[in-house]
Amino acid sequence: MSRAGADAWFEQRRDAFEGKLEARFNALQQIRWPQVLLTHTDANIPADGVGTVPDALARVTTDNGDGWSTLNFTIGGPWQAALEVNNYGSSKGIGFEIVMYVREAGKLYQKVPKVEGPEKYRLHGWVEIVPMVAETIMARAWAATTRLASATWRVLNTPISELWRG
Repeated sequence: MSRAGADAWFEQRRDAFEGKLEARFNALQQIRWPQVLLTHTDANIPADGVGTVPDALARVTTDNGDGWSTLNFTIGGPWQAALEVNNYGSSKGIGFEIVMYVREAGKLYQKVPKVEGPEKYRLHGWVEIVPMVAETIMARAWAATTRLASATWRVLNTPISELWRG
């Protein structure tokens, strides 16, 4: 019941958490929403309904120095989900998404329970994160790029008389 437990845990804290994000947004003169990195290291993400104390709250973003301490947000005791906040800016406007992570039976799950701003398509329920899929896609993309580059090199280095036999 990791996912259901995480949902209940988050709902109890949602208003306080969103209030801290709103306060930081106002402190930034509404130029951008804050961005905060994942609260837990990968090995410490809450699993199988057992909460864990965040071990990565000191992380800050390198581009703007945002972190959990700038939100002044603390929750005592173990957390039922690891959280991060991703901000965005697009031609439609600015906003943020809150992302939750839990593990169940060794599988990693992600949910975006809150999106502020115009990009509501980011909102989604629990989905399993399958690392091998991403690695396979990247490997295939790299292989295709390599083949294309090799073919382009052959064309560019072949005399025109051999390319055009008309």
